Amino acid sequence: MNEIAENFKNQIDFDVLERRFEDGSPVERRILGELTDLAIDVLQSKAQTYRIGREDKTRTVVESCLKKLTCENMEQTVHNIFSYDKEISDPFAFNLTALYKASLTCQTQSNAKVNSEIREENEWAEAV
Repeated sequence: MNEIAENFKNQIDFDVLERRFEDGSPVERRILGELTDLAIDVLQSKAQTYRIGREDKTRTVVESCLKKLTCENMEQTVHNIFSYDKEISDPFAFNLTALYKASLTCQTQSNAKVNSEIREENEWAEAV
């Protein structure tokens, strides 16, 4: 394994992710592998731009987002793609966009989850 691949797998705690998906769906395990390989390919690429959604983004911007991905980002992205029920015409673009957006939105998802849990606790405490 080369240095870029090793660094990315360490960054996202790939071993932890493999264990989390070990007993799950083989499709989710395949998605995890595809997303990881895609991110590594992009990090190794010399392309100057990537199509993200309907916009062209520079390699620097895309790499920056990929280098921010965490274990939780990857896990959430796998679940989101696994649950997606529409036809995907360009899997490469779809998965790259999902990874790009994961680094930007995961904190929002985490905050929403924490806020929801706090509200539930407060509601439970008020009911008691």
